[in-house]
Amino acid sequence: MTDAEVIVVGGGPAGAATAARLSGAGFDVLVLDRAAFPREKACAEFLSPGAVDGLAQLGMLDLVGAHGAWQLGMRIVSERSAFTVRYRDGQRGLGIPRPTLDALLLDRARKAGARVHERTGVVGALVERGFVSGVRLRNGRTLRARFVVAADGLRSPVARSLG
Repeated sequence: MTDAEVIVVGGGPAGAATAARLSGAGFDVLVLDRAAFPREKACAEFLSPGAVDGLAQLGMLDLVGAHGAWQLGMRIVSERSAFTVRYRDGQRGLGIPRPTLDALLLDRARKAGARVHERTGVVGALVERGFVSGVRLRNGRTLRARFVVAADGLRSPVARSLG
């Protein structure tokens, strides 16, 4: 028995966007994140033109864009030098506070049908007979799924557990 068709570990931008896309395509999706949202997260709060294109593919560009500041380039300054980069061919980046971006993407995932469980720590993948069959939770429980997406960041417990 499975708890979901797809378990997405991580409710940040990559996980929430994946959950929104898969739920919208008819998959039963469960998102697990150790944090409670909204959360403060140290990051540049900048979306590259490629990320902006991804939002367009999700049909979220107007919504997210209304909550941010469009950028035609950027200025990078260090102790020794500074330079300006302008995007080509009408490309744009977007500055948006991370808590706002998280909320918009998770809301989109929920509206598409994904279930989102906050404050749910995942410690690793559940491997049975050589295949990933779910995840192991910090509280000792296991959840099963046909597919597991590891969108749990740089220090991914899921990736670490798989070597």
